[in-house]
Amino acid sequence: MRLGGVAIACLLLLADCRTAGPTARPPEHRNAPKAWEYDFDRNALAASVQVGSSIIALAEAGHVLRFDLQTLRLTGERLSRRRAIVLGAATATDVLVGFTNGRIARLDASTLIATPIAAVEGHPVWIGTCPGIASPLVVYASPVAAPYPASHPRGLVGYRARLLATEEEVEIDTGTTFLCDSKGRLWIGADRGEWGGALQVVDLRARPLAVRKVSYEKSELNGIYGLVESPKGDILAFGGTLHMGFGSAQLTKFSPSGSSQEIYAAKFNGWTTQPVTPNPTLPITQALSKEGRWLVFSYDAAFECDGAFRNWKRIATLHVRTNPGRPDAVASYPGIVRVDDVGGRILLTTHLDGLLELRRGEIVRHTLPDQLDVAPDTVILWRDGLAARDREGDLAVRLDGRWQQPFANLPPLRHRNESDGSHAHGSYLPLPDGRALIVATPQDDSDAVDGRKEKALPFVSAFVERDSVAVAAEQNAELPTASFDTAFLLPSGKPAMSGPDDRLWIYASGRWSVAEPPRHLRAVRKWVARQSVSWLGLATGFFPDDPLVWVDLESPAPAKAVPFAVRIDGQPVDVDDGIPWDARRSLLATDPRLCLVDLSTGDCAPVDQGIPNEARRVARDGKGRVWAAGRGLWRLDPERGPVPYPVNLPFLEDANVLDLEAVEGRLVLTLGNRGLAMLDADAPGGEFDEPVLDPWNSRQPHEPRF
Repeated sequence: MRLGGVAIACLLLLADCRTAGPTARPPEHRNAPKAWEYDFDRNALAASVQVGSSIIALAEAGHVLRFDLQTLRLTGERLSRRRAIVLGAATATDVLVGFTNGRIARLDASTLIATPIAAVEGHPVWIGTCPGIASPLVVYASPVAAPYPASHPRGLVGYRARLLATEEEVEIDTGTTFLCDSKGRLWIGADRGEWGGALQVVDLRARPLAVRKVSYEKSELNGIYGLVESPKGDILAFGGTLHMGFGSAQLTKFSPSGSSQEIYAAKFNGWTTQPVTPNPTLPITQALSKEGRWLVFSYDAAFECDGAFRNWKRIATLHVRTNPGRPDAVASYPGIVRVDDVGGRILLTTHLDGLLELRRGEIVRHTLPDQLDVAPDTVILWRDGLAARDREGDLAVRLDGRWQQPFANLPPLRHRNESDGSHAHGSYLPLPDGRALIVATPQDDSDAVDGRKEKALPFVSAFVERDSVAVAAEQNAELPTASFDTAFLLPSGKPAMSGPDDRLWIYASGRWSVAEPPRHLRAVRKWVARQSVSWLGLATGFFPDDPLVWVDLESPAPAKAVPFAVRIDGQPVDVDDGIPWDARRSLLATDPRLCLVDLSTGDCAPVDQGIPNEARRVARDGKGRVWAAGRGLWRLDPERGPVPYPVNLPFLEDANVLDLEAVEGRLVLTLGNRGLAMLDADAPGGEFDEPVLDPWNSRQPHEPRF
C-alpha cells in the first residue's frame, strides 16, 4: 500500500512556492468559499538533478519541485499548465526542462523562474550535455494519441536527436536510456521487455550526424535499463529481462576500441523458492562507480562489487515501492529513478517514496508526509470525505481536510507467517449510517519479484467511525487480491465483493460469505439504472469485456449477470460511464459521444448539446445538475446547452478526467498521475483569481488533439 498523503497544498496553482518544509497555501479570499482545490503526489518522482545547493526534481504529475541538498526538505515548487517531462543539462545555477508541448526552458534553481529557449515538434524524451560539445542535446519524439482514458505515458514514434544551438539532427531508433560519454558520443539503449534490447551510438563531433547500431550478441536478449561510463572509459550497459516470473541480470562492457564483452550474467526463477544470493539475479537497474568499486542496484536489493564484477556482496534490502507492469513483458518496473553520490552520501530518487538515503546498509527515508500517495483512477465520494484509488489498487482516504493512512489503525493479522501482518491493500466503503467499512489484506508493494501465489488470503473487516476502528472479523478465503481492491455497495447498501468465477460475496452478521441464493457478478463501479428487481451496473476494470450488465438482486432464485449491449445508429459502442436519467433511459458516456440509451432496446440516441466528443465521465450532483468531464468540465443545461465551469481549470489541459463523482455541491475529478481536483459546483464566476502558471498555455500546431 502506498502510505502517506499531504493536506491539499494549493487552492490556486502556484508559480513559485518558496517555503521551508511543507508547501504553504496562498492567501485565501476572505469570506469566500473555495472554488477549487488541487493536489498531487510530491513523493512520486520521475527525474532529479543536483543544481548548486538544491535538488531539482520532476513530479510524475508534471510539476517542478526543489529540495534542499543537505536536509532534503521541500523548499519550493512550480506548477505548470503543461507537464514538465524531462530534466537535464544542469549547471551550478540552472537546469533545462522540457514540456509536453515541445517547449524547452532554462529554469533558475534559486527563483524557479523558467525562460523558454527552444522548441521541438514533439515530446522531449531526454536533455543533456556532452563533453566537448558546446550545444545542449535533446532527444524528442512524436506522440501518438492513446485511447481514452489512458492519460500517461502516450506512445512515441519518430525519435530524433537534435543539437539545440545548430538545430542539426539525426533520426534514431526508439530509446529508453541515454548517455553522453567523455568522447562526445551519445549512447542510446532500449529495454523492450521480453523482446530484448538494442543499442545505438551517435558521434556528435562527426559530420554529418549519423547513427550506428551496436551489436552485443547474445546479450541482446536482455533489455538495457541504463548506461554508465567507467573510470577507464569503458561503456557499461546494464539491465536484464523479466518475463512471467522468470528473470535475468546482465552487464556488457564496450571498450574504447569498439569490442564488447559480457562481464556478468545471472538467472532468476520466481516460481520456486529462491535463496538470498550475494549477487543480483534480477535486472540491474542502477550502477554507480565509487572509489574503485561499484554500487549496483537490482530492484529490491543493493550490492557492492569489485571493478571486474566478480566478487559481490549484498549490502541492503531496500523495500522501495514501485508500480507493476505487464506480466508478459517486464513484470515490474524499478522503484529507483536515479542514484547519486553527493559527498559520500548515497541519495536515491524514487518513483513512489520520494528522496531516500542509503546509509550503512539501511534506508533513511525523507518521504514527505501527508501526500495524496496515489495516481487516482477512481474515487468514492461522500459528505465527509473521499477515497481515491489508483489502477494498481492502492488507496488514499481524505478526512477532515487531510490525507489519511486508511489501514494504519488496523491491528496486525494474528495468523500471518510470511510478513509482519500489516495491512496494505483493500477497500474503504462509506455506509449509509455514516460509518465506513474497511476490507484489507497484506500485500507487498516493494519491487521484489515473486511469482508464487497464495491460495488463501487472510483479510480483516473493520468499521471506522471518525478516529475509532472496531475490527469485526478476521478471515481466510479463496479470494484473489482484486476482490478486496474492488469491494462495492449493492443498491441496498450491503457491502459486496466479486470472488472466483464472479461469484458474489456478501457481508452480513460480521462475516463475508458467498451470496445465497448464488449470484454471479463482477465488481460494480456504479449503478446506472433499475427495472423491477434487476439493476444495471457499470463494471470495474480497464476496458472490461462487458462494461454494462443486468443482474437480478432481489428474487429468491439464483441469477447471473446478463451483458447489456449499447448501439448508436446500429453500431456497438464502448461505455465508459453512465447515470440514471429517467424510468426508461440512462445517460451514457461512450467512446463516440454522450447518448441516452433506451433500457429496453440498447439503442442510444446522441446528446447533441455541444459537449466535446472526448467527454467520457458524467455525474449528477445533489441539486440534480448533470456534469460532463474530459479535458474540461461542463454542466448540461437543457435550455443553454453546455455551461463551462466558471473557474478556469488549467490542470485539465494536459490530463484526462478518469473519474467524476458528485455529492451535494461538491465535485471530485481524478486525473491519474496528474493528481486530483475538488470543486465547488456552486462557485460563482468571476470571484476567484486566475491561477499563476508557467507561460506554456497554448497548444502547439503539431500537437495531436484528443
